Amino acid sequence: MPSSAQIDLIQRIDAAYRHWTGDGLPGPQATVGERLTWLHQQAPYSLLAHTGGGDPVFIYANHCAQQCFGYSFDEFIALPSRLSASPADRAERQQLLDKVTEQGIAQGYRGLRVDKFGDTFTIYDCEVWQIPDGGQAALFWPQPKRRPGWYGQQEHANR
Repeated sequence: MPSSAQIDLIQRIDAAYRHWTGDGLPGPQATVGERLTWLHQQAPYSLLAHTGGGDPVFIYANHCAQQCFGYSFDEFIALPSRLSASPADRAERQQLLDKVTEQGIAQGYRGLRVDKFGDTFTIYDCEVWQIPDGGQAALFWPQPKRRPGWYGQQEHANR
């Protein structure tokens, strides 16, 4: 179960996503508490957020993101977000973040990231958007995205 501070942050991330896209984060239709818990613990995509400023630090990472990067939650929220990309990929990552700063959201990004052990992996269908207080949030899929509707009530009920 996410903490109350995590729930508050997930709600802010979701509200900002809705502001930029017109829809909430992908997920099952459920009560608010069930949905937020699902986003934190069961979403098949990574959901992350970092602070604003010159060297942003992660402030949130759901379970999928923790699995992809190999960090615990406590390790993640102490990590400068630039370290999520290898030195060779940081310029491209920064261009993406600059675009988000200028336009509010960027969608359809695919790129390489680096885990805790230095191994690279591909992120798919990444979306990055501005959140209140100058930070940014990101959603990416660890594999190419399945067809729309994958998170329907029936599948969620079978988990």
